[in-house]
Amino acid sequence: MTEHPIIKCVERAVQYIAHQLNEDKAPSLQDVASASGISKFHFHRMYKLVTGETCAQTITRLRLAKGGNALLDNSTSITEAALSAGYNSSQAFAKALKRELSESASSLRSDPQRLAETVQTLAEPEQWTNLPNIPPARIEACSLDPIVVAFVRTSDSYPDLVETYGQLIGALNNPENLKAVLGIPQRDIETYEQNGFVFDCALLSNNSDQLPQGLQQYTIPAGDYLLVRHKGLDKDLPATLNALYAFILSQDDMIISDTPCIHHYIDDPEEVEEALCRTDIYVKVETLIS
Repeated sequence: MTEHPIIKCVERAVQYIAHQLNEDKAPSLQDVASASGISKFHFHRMYKLVTGETCAQTITRLRLAKGGNALLDNSTSITEAALSAGYNSSQAFAKALKRELSESASSLRSDPQRLAETVQTLAEPEQWTNLPNIPPARIEACSLDPIVVAFVRTSDSYPDLVETYGQLIGALNNPENLKAVLGIPQRDIETYEQNGFVFDCALLSNNSDQLPQGLQQYTIPAGDYLLVRHKGLDKDLPATLNALYAFILSQDDMIISDTPCIHHYIDDPEEVEEALCRTDIYVKVETLIS
């Protein structure tokens, strides 16, 4: 396995999950991200890119491994096995087994060899080797000066934000001062779509004094960024972002900064066919000093 610092951080996250479960504690996604040392804005996507599963899937897998290991002892009831795995009841344990393995606790227990093999597979998945096959993307390095933007925080995802952006642009004293329409995701939509996706609709004005009054402002920090252009449907944007993250993982001297991605929407989806719309994605990075 490569020794990229981000992969070391992911290993630390997995170790933290295992330790918490061994202590009969239920690790939260936020706690795992904090333990890893990877920016909360990028942890979940980096984790999945490296391990091939989400952090939540890892937790579920290791909980089932713990419960399955308890089932190997015939003196342990299914309810006790469920409780040892952190489930509140045998019914919750049964649902998880059915969902993840298409198995029941009783059927697994009836075949000790298959149960032992299942526990081993759950506890020790295939080793991480190479990164998944990421579609090629043209990635450029650039530098940005500090940029002050006005924003409205929402819990919806594009393109449901068209109305919000319209209201935001309409609040400009002079719409001709509009320089750029931006999006700043505070959460990863693929991870948080069921738990509250937080997204900032933002705009940049040609004149910072012309930013709409009464709105929150955010300063995009100066520094070195990687830029990749996404062209096409917004639902396909994660694949482009994965290509950018995979590139970072391929650079031994590069890590990702603790700031959110910046999405620059170049085209107006009301004027340009969505499949042709372009979005520039900026990710702030830092170069490690040897």
